[in-house]
Amino acid sequence: MGEDRKEMCQCNICHDKFTCKARVGTGHLLRHMEKCKKRDTRDVGQMLFSSNAHGNMTLSDCSFDPDKFRELVASAIAMHNLSFQFVEYRGIRACFEYLRPGVQQVSRNTAKADILKLYESEKMKIKNALATSHGRISLTFDLWTAINSDGYLAVTVHFVNRIGF
Repeated sequence: MGEDRKEMCQCNICHDKFTCKARVGTGHLLRHMEKCKKRDTRDVGQMLFSSNAHGNMTLSDCSFDPDKFRELVASAIAMHNLSFQFVEYRGIRACFEYLRPGVQQVSRNTAKADILKLYESEKMKIKNALATSHGRISLTFDLWTAINSDGYLAVTVHFVNRIGF
């Protein structure tokens, strides 16, 4: 009920109030819905329903960024020490195709180029962090050989930045 005892409706998006008597009709509500300034106009066909652990349903955007996809694949290969050929395995290609039908598959050469870009980006971050450090830098080196005779070198850097350690 409104202040003058009229039946009122309220927009769930912008909270504007409208009369909602049966004899007034619903045309004004439809016009408001089409012109509501705060209304999200994304295509609902591009959104997915998902449920959380409590069983509640939510509507989420399912936009796909192919550049982000390639970045994530390159990060996974580097993080898990996988071969560049990993992206050409039938099983992983089938998995990518299932998750996103028609996805542009990544070749091993593309994966290699993306990982080299990732390496250069991370190297620049480290250089910038060390260049802006205020004080001494301490380096620790650790050499070891794996059971398969592969040699490894770990370099640990300690320094104090503006935030702390």
